[in-house]
Amino acid sequence: MGDITNNDDGLYLPGIGTGILNRKGEILPAVSRRMEIWMATEIEDPITGVEALEAAKRHREALRQAMIELEAAIASPSRSPSWSTDIDLRLDRLQAALADHINDVESPQGIISQTVENEPRLASSGDILRNDHVRLTDEVRRMRATLHGLADEPEIDDAAAVRRSILELLGEFSRHRQHGVDFVYDAYNVDIGGDI
Repeated sequence: MGDITNNDDGLYLPGIGTGILNRKGEILPAVSRRMEIWMATEIEDPITGVEALEAAKRHREALRQAMIELEAAIASPSRSPSWSTDIDLRLDRLQAALADHINDVESPQGIISQTVENEPRLASSGDILRNDHVRLTDEVRRMRATLHGLADEPEIDDAAAVRRSILELLGEFSRHRQHGVDFVYDAYNVDIGGDI
């Protein structure tokens, strides 16, 4: 294996290609030039750009899993005695996953703040994502309040209305997740969309 050399594109790693040093002194393959610039940016917290991206991916996956569980809960028979309780439990998990996601991506070291700092042209996209967070949080709370107002075994029309509302909510979450993927890709040419 040859020596590591420094060139205009970053460190050249034999067998790997161009790479960069993160704040921990680890040599990482460069994902893109924009990513190299972002990782070289000084931030107060020791979190690196790669760590912020990985955190965003983890929270994105947690949201997706909570969405899948919620969709499965509304698809179950509404006459089941635990239907409302099961849906409320899944809404609680979605609410918790959203809160974790917001706390991470909106923190000063989070992906939204760091991206807007490094790519000011994406400030309006960052604002849209932040506004989505407020709206989605409110919608989940409203849905839980509606659900708490139903009987343990809701009437067919009530169950159908709950299902419609939750499917609309899941659509909003899906759109938000896509906006987040586009936001990161527009900044760093990195796909955090994950597996299908």
